[in-house]
Amino acid sequence: MTMRQYNKLVRYFLEKKEDHISRQEKKEFEEFIKINEGMIYSKIFFEYSQLEIDNKRAKDFLENVVKNKMRLEAAMNTSFDFRVSFLDYLIRNINSITQASEPRIIEDKIFRNLNQLIVKDELTGLFNFRHYENELEKEFSRARRYDHPFSLVIMDIDDFKIYNDKFGHIEGNHVLQKISQIILESVRITDIPCRYGGEEFAIILPQTGSEGAYFRSEKIRETVEQQKFRQKLTISGGIAVFPDDTDRSDRTLFEYADKALYYSKEKGKNRVTRFSAEFLSKIL
Repeated sequence: MTMRQYNKLVRYFLEKKEDHISRQEKKEFEEFIKINEGMIYSKIFFEYSQLEIDNKRAKDFLENVVKNKMRLEAAMNTSFDFRVSFLDYLIRNINSITQASEPRIIEDKIFRNLNQLIVKDELTGLFNFRHYENELEKEFSRARRYDHPFSLVIMDIDDFKIYNDKFGHIEGNHVLQKISQIILESVRITDIPCRYGGEEFAIILPQTGSEGAYFRSEKIRETVEQQKFRQKLTISGGIAVFPDDTDRSDRTLFEYADKALYYSKEKGKNRVTRFSAEFLSKIL
């Protein structure tokens, strides 16, 4: 979810305001809130601060931020962005959150650059590998507990090394950024798009079965194929679904998605494959 979307979610969920929020956005916000039941306040708090605290403390803090925002707006007779109000309140109450003896402030940029708190890949803006591993484990446990499906998509840019060697790393970085933007624009706010490593991406799709995962993956593949880079580029993907393909572990789910990706590569690239033990066992 982008910061703009989080600002709208906050307006809808915390401030109980629906103006400037479309019917589709409201539906997506409700889905996001439902999926993240029990941790929604922690997620919002983390997005604005890059600090992890428990859901109850985050709820209390965010409710106070809303009250602080209302006081500021009344005193100044103007509207404030939620992020401004959040940082204003955080600065004045940082000791109660971090319990640090010598709290430092604490600009948003400082938060983002603290290595131990980083969850976003600096180049692409997608979540990084560390966050992917944590979220996959959480989603696997959540799906098992509530008995709902979810999908894991692994995607890899075809022949990216050849392109990188030919046009250089700067152009290669431009490609990674552009394709990452395509991924961000193709997924829902509830999805978790990550840079797995190099030119490989992983997308966690909560409450999504095989058909939904294939639809979103194909959308990404087709959009990449239509892009005008220095030379034509394509992307391949593999999909594995819990519990249809496996309910053993998150690692097994990844292995199956990776096998499906391998099949896509073997069959000519520029395609998305759904895991099938029957046909993959014949070639792998």
